[in-house]
Order: sequence, then structure tokens, then C-alpha cells
Amino acid sequence: MGHGYAKSLIAAGWVLTVGLVGMMAHLTTVSSWVLLASAAVVPPMVLLKLWRPPAQSISESIRKELQ
Repeated sequence: MGHGYAKSLIAAGWVLTVGLVGMMAHLTTVSSWVLLASAAVVPPMVLLKLWRPPAQSISESIRKELQ
């Protein structure tokens, strides 16, 4: 699985989990839904921004040069 897919799956899973928790908590006020939405969106945005792919290893560099 590529790193892009892993990041997307983790972010989507987080948003779905937080959404389900909000539905099970029977939230009724607008402010609670806004707080829930920010809790669902902000952590995945930070994850997608800060998660870098691993650095290229020495063996990968050698294979790339030999091709």
C-alpha cells in the first residue's frame, strides 16, 4: 500500500469514527456539532501536512543509478 493511500485511509477512518461517536452521543446543539466537526477535521489535516514519506535508502539509490 502506498503512503498516499495509507494517509487517506487513516484520515477517512478518523473522520468516520468521530462522526459515529457524535451520532451515538445524540448531539443536539449547533456548537457541539461545530466542535465535533473541528475535532474530526483538524487532526487529519495535521497528519496529512506533517507525514512525510520515508527517505530513500542507500540500496534504492544504488538500484536507481544502475538502471
